[in-house]
Amino acid sequence: MSYYIRTFSTSPAPSLDEMATALQAVAPQVSLENSSQDTETRAVVLVNGAVLAELEVSPQGSDVFEEEIEDFTTIAARAAGGESQVQNALNATRTIFAFRVLDQGRPRDCTLDMLDPVIDHYLALYPGILHAQLQGFYVGNEMILATG
Repeated sequence: MSYYIRTFSTSPAPSLDEMATALQAVAPQVSLENSSQDTETRAVVLVNGAVLAELEVSPQGSDVFEEEIEDFTTIAARAAGGESQVQNALNATRTIFAFRVLDQGRPRDCTLDMLDPVIDHYLALYPGILHAQLQGFYVGNEMILATG
């Protein structure tokens, strides 16, 4: 089963080259490699050569962006608690970064431990909220709305 972590950023969508350059400046152990012919929106995330995730970047206005904003608005509306804070963040979103976690035979917790600093760098470079599948929405390390 695939496991996803998404960040909903208020920043405009950078190119993969811009992301790779920005990440190299703060985390030289992180690299992005094109994962398909669509070199503008998809890449594989590696840390010290270990494959950790496939990344899809969905800019505002794209079909994937519109579908995911609609889906996560519905998810937030069904949950109880911080849905207004999440809704405000979703309304302000300009780019969605979707990380499909690739365990590559590792225990999921091990892969997530390796991926966490990468996600933290993304949130520092491209601020917003995070959604962890089967858990909920986070601002920093604080869960603001449980969804699963």
